[in-house]
Amino acid sequence: MGDSSTTWDEFKWESAFKKGDELARLYLDLYRKYGDYPESQEVIESMVSQRYPDLTDFIESDFILGDENPSLVENSVEPELGSEMVEPLYAPKGSELCRLLKATSLGWCSINSALQEQRNRVLGLKVLYSLGRALSLASCTVGDELTPSVITAFLKRLLPLLNTAVGLIQKILENTPELSVVLDNFIRQVSTVHDVVIELLFSSKEAI
Repeated sequence: MGDSSTTWDEFKWESAFKKGDELARLYLDLYRKYGDYPESQEVIESMVSQRYPDLTDFIESDFILGDENPSLVENSVEPELGSEMVEPLYAPKGSELCRLLKATSLGWCSINSALQEQRNRVLGLKVLYSLGRALSLASCTVGDELTPSVITAFLKRLLPLLNTAVGLIQKILENTPELSVVLDNFIRQVSTVHDVVIELLFSSKEAI
């Protein structure tokens, strides 16, 4: 990856995320075209390599921290054999955001079951995807070893997903005005999550 990611600013992280998205889109496009071919994996990898001879900087954004920050993928608490956990795990900064997003995602699952029309079903699934993606990104902001720059980059990446979710819910509301009370309340819940993200974003920016 050239220079160490520990020295990256938020814009370098954002550039890496975009490159990761670009590579992911290319792979999915090729998979749709050639996924049924014999030895399709080798064919796709060959075509990707021809287009991008140097893949060093094209790292999938969801896994970009895996090697740099093991705390994101490993449990840092290692109790001794036979011991019992008598106290709750320490809640790192940003875990409140994860809790809110998890509750919001689960809440939407319940609401989505009431959206019987096909057009609402599709929109509802897109809302769930946006919220789930936001939760995944929020989890990447939790970790004592993370720099303010990378936290800022992940939070900035998270905000559009919340905005997308609200926009989709507005479309569902237009299709199903009889659910206005439930959907308006849910939009307010997503707005609360949005406010928490903004607060964390200002905090991380000040720490840079």
